[in-house]
Amino acid sequence: MSLVPMFSSQDERTPGKEEEIEKDGTVWTVVGEEERGRRQSQNALTEGLIQDAQTAFLCLVDAEMLIHIQGCCVAEARRVLGDDSSSDMSVDELKAFLALVYVREVKGGCNMELSSFWSD
Repeated sequence: MSLVPMFSSQDERTPGKEEEIEKDGTVWTVVGEEERGRRQSQNALTEGLIQDAQTAFLCLVDAEMLIHIQGCCVAEARRVLGDDSSSDMSVDELKAFLALVYVREVKGGCNMELSSFWSD
């Protein structure tokens, strides 16, 4: 059995739980051994199970980040190449490029040309 500090108001307390109140007003709730520690699914940050590689990737990089990276890449390409419409890149093309860079590192092909991973 252990004591856990509660930083909630009187209205938020759980009825039926044994509590101890300190002189300074700190409320401690007695927690049994079966209730301590992490719970399996309640602490998960995902909305559902991660079923594929794209979902796992999107846990690290969200759509807003991809759009920002895409905008920066297009702006830099236009700065270097001039105002050329061939420098446009979609978010899907950016995802494909990042996937190739990742696969290249995973496969240990850091000495291989990136174009050899790309199929026409």
